[in-house]
Amino acid sequence: TLSSSSAASDVYKRQTLYPAIDVKDGKCVRLAQGDKSRMTTYNENPLDQAKIFEGHGITWIHCIDLDGAFEGDSKNLRFVSQILERTDLKVQFGGGVRDEKKVQQLIEIGVSNIIIGTTTDCIPTESPEIITVADPVSPDSAIFLTGLPPV
Repeated sequence: TLSSSSAASDVYKRQTLYPAIDVKDGKCVRLAQGDKSRMTTYNENPLDQAKIFEGHGITWIHCIDLDGAFEGDSKNLRFVSQILERTDLKVQFGGGVRDEKKVQQLIEIGVSNIIIGTTTDCIPTESPEIITVADPVSPDSAIFLTGLPPV
């Protein structure tokens, strides 16, 4: 099998897994093909889910605020803050990040990577380099633009 080959094993050792926690109305959910009407709740508590991932040796999570993605305003940041405060996980976050103030807020609570998929209005005008490095003090942080034309 692929997982038992030494070549595959070497590749897996170099990879970073980003298990996803999609949060809607404060719960961990999955949407079937992005359809809000076809939602399954997997865990009532995002922090509990993050701790499960951490217990399996995961170091990063990919967290999407679906309320923010659909409605334009991130409503689940308190859960992201809890994860950052109560685990050693690094967080890659997206959903409702549509202005510079939100980017700064995410950096302040400790989000390592920020995903912007809707607008470039949140790129600081005084520091356009923020596209690649969100926090010059922390070179491991980045902002990722998705689905946008090159700037």
